[in-house]
Amino acid sequence: MRTTLETADIDKAVFLCIDQLTIYAHPSVSCAYGKQQPLAKQGWQSNKTMRVMGALNLLTGKVDYFIRNKISVATIYCFYQELVNTYPNKQIYIILDNWPMHYHPDLLVALQTQDCPFKHRVPASWKDLKPTKKYANKNLPIKLLPLPTYASWLNVIEKLWKKLKQELLHMHPYKDQFEQLKQHVKTWLDKYTTHENHDDLRKYVGLFN
Repeated sequence: MRTTLETADIDKAVFLCIDQLTIYAHPSVSCAYGKQQPLAKQGWQSNKTMRVMGALNLLTGKVDYFIRNKISVATIYCFYQELVNTYPNKQIYIILDNWPMHYHPDLLVALQTQDCPFKHRVPASWKDLKPTKKYANKNLPIKLLPLPTYASWLNVIEKLWKKLKQELLHMHPYKDQFEQLKQHVKTWLDKYTTHENHDDLRKYVGLFN
């Protein structure tokens, strides 16, 4: 990892943290002191879920995200392609956890040659899994910087999810209005999708005091 960062041209590089979050239709329970009759009503419908994949720019606080029913290899590839389009002519370094899907052969073959000195943790069933031709030779300008195993606190985007939960998801009133909840999540995240500096968010996640 040290070799990767030492050779990075900072003026032509962008550093992102990425992660995924599952959002449930039924509200999560949390402290609600001071609110009138705080109730986390669970609703009559099944507890639907949506998955958010997000990227946080460490320099500006800009957020990019996808909302999908599930996150697959195709979803991650499309998200990477979107990041390349968002940051043209940049070398993209992505800080991420050890979810095996990040290191699926079809994804690795779509990226630049990786020089991480550590082996990626993948299921034993993938030992002989060969990448398909679908994503081969895309050469997306992305380098993966895996975090240590079980060290989620090192990924600052986790605090973005914490802020989202505190301000919207905990005790939310949209128990049987899943599409309305999804729209509120989009509206909340859209505040941070512009290219201006979001110093309030960067300060919240601990990137500066």
